[in-house]
Amino acid sequence: MITTSTDEYVTVLPNGVLEVKVVTNYVEDGTPLTSKNWRTTYPPTTDISTMTGRAAEIATLMWTPELIDAYVASLPEPLTGENNVQP
Repeated sequence: MITTSTDEYVTVLPNGVLEVKVVTNYVEDGTPLTSKNWRTTYPPTTDISTMTGRAAEIATLMWTPELIDAYVASLPEPLTGENNVQP
C-alpha cells in the first residue's frame, strides 16, 4: 500500500517575504519511494486570501500595515524613459 505525507516549511526573510517549501513523501509498506518538492515565495503585498497552510497563518500574524509599507518603500523605483522595457 502506498501512502503519502506532506511537510511544509516556511522561512521568514528579514524583509517579510515568506519562502515556502512543500515536500510530499511517497512510501510503500514503510519503504520510501520518492518525494516531490514545490517551492514559492510570497512578498508582503500578496493577498493573504490566496494563500493556504502555515504561510497564510504566519502572514496573517506578521504582515502588519507598517511591515507592508516598509516593504513597498524598499522596492526600487520603476524604470522610465528609454530604460523602461515593455513586455
